[in-house]
Amino acid sequence: MPQPLETHVPGTFYHVTLRGAYRSEVFFTPDDRRLLIDILTEVIERFAGKLHCYSNLEDSLQLLIQVGEEPLGRMMLRVARRYAHSVQARLESSIAQTVPDVREVVNRLFDMRFRSGVQPGVAEPMRVATVEH
Repeated sequence: MPQPLETHVPGTFYHVTLRGAYRSEVFFTPDDRRLLIDILTEVIERFAGKLHCYSNLEDSLQLLIQVGEEPLGRMMLRVARRYAHSVQARLESSIAQTVPDVREVVNRLFDMRFRSGVQPGVAEPMRVATVEH
C-alpha cells in the first residue's frame, strides 16, 4: 500500500543525511565533495530554499535545509540525479580508458597458454568471467 503524501509547509527546516546505498562511499575523490556542495547550493537556490549549514563526514553529508515553495523530496531528487550523473560519467570515462579491449585480453590469455606448452584441448577449459561496473 502506498504511503500517504507528506504535507509540504514552506519555511520548514529539515535535517537531511545524504549517504550511499548500504552506507557505501558517496565521494570517490576530494573534488566530489565540492561538486555535491555546488550542486546542492544551485538547486536549493533555484527552488527558493536555504542551506543553513552542512557537515562532510566520511560516508555521508549532513545538511540543515529550509525549504521554499517546492517540497524537499523534489529538491533532493534533482540534487541526487545531477550528482549521480556527473560522477557516473566521470567514472565511465576513466574505466573506458583503463579497461583493455576484451579481444586483447583473450588473445593474451591464449598466447600465455601456448607459450607455457599447454596443448589446446588438454588443459581444463578457460572460464570467462563477466565484469560489471
